[in-house]
Amino acid sequence: MKKRIFALLLAMALVPAASVFAQTFENLPYAAYIPENHPQIAIIFYAGGMEVARHYIYDIVRNHDAIVYNDAIPLWLDYADFAPDQNAIALHTADGIRYVFDMATGEIIDAFGFETVLRPLNTFIALLGMGLFAAAIALVATKKQKQNRRNAVLSKGR
Repeated sequence: MKKRIFALLLAMALVPAASVFAQTFENLPYAAYIPENHPQIAIIFYAGGMEVARHYIYDIVRNHDAIVYNDAIPLWLDYADFAPDQNAIALHTADGIRYVFDMATGEIIDAFGFETVLRPLNTFIALLGMGLFAAAIALVATKKQKQNRRNAVLSKGR
């Protein structure tokens, strides 16, 4: 799968730095910037030239093994889609997840992909396992307590 990393400016202009981006488009209702060569930042959202949200690569890409590095630059993004009629942008990550962001707030409003289904299932299984383990410990402790009481009664009777 060919990785394509690019700077996506929804205001249709290329600007070298996020701070310059904010100053240049301060009169726009909202915009998003995907730094092309940043080792940590995935996307920054702006409203009226002010940063409203920032998401980091390692928070978005759940399977870090899917990230390929080119000269210390992480290639984490497969492609992005912009839906102006829905006020949303979608990022398709290297680990197969598609995140949909609200352009006005920068919040993740939806996520699709194998990992998004698997993670809640893994959490449920882990919690179930911990619950069963705690129940087993309580059962053993209760049996030991009953045995101690029985031994105490028998020793008094002698």
